[in-house]
Amino acid sequence: MGEIDLWSGKRSLAPNSQRPKRFWSIVARGAWTAGRALFRSSTLTKISRGAKNRLTKQYFRRGNFRTALRDYKRMNIQGSRRFTERNGVRGYTGRMGNHKVTVRNSSTNGKPTLDIRSKNGKTVRKFRYHN
Repeated sequence: MGEIDLWSGKRSLAPNSQRPKRFWSIVARGAWTAGRALFRSSTLTKISRGAKNRLTKQYFRRGNFRTALRDYKRMNIQGSRRFTERNGVRGYTGRMGNHKVTVRNSSTNGKPTLDIRSKNGKTVRKFRYHN
């Protein structure tokens, strides 16, 4: 009798536990596709090493802040929040897997920028948008 209870309990839990797995794999695949499209349509312009041995890759991409925001939203960012700095720079920041993603309306060069930083901060990819 106990085996039947275990078997029926296992069968009742199986369909519910499989649904989130399919959902998250689809979300991850969508984020990966969005990231791949971002790299394909951008031009690598500069690779540099900064403070603390950080590798920075800068890309140029056609567009403006709206384009940068659209690319940010396509990445399925988790925990996205809005920010405004004292110098008038505004944007959004959040996490995509092990990466911190930030989009801002202006950067040191005055162009909208999408930053993707690795978890340990050793690699930074900056997409600068221009018309």
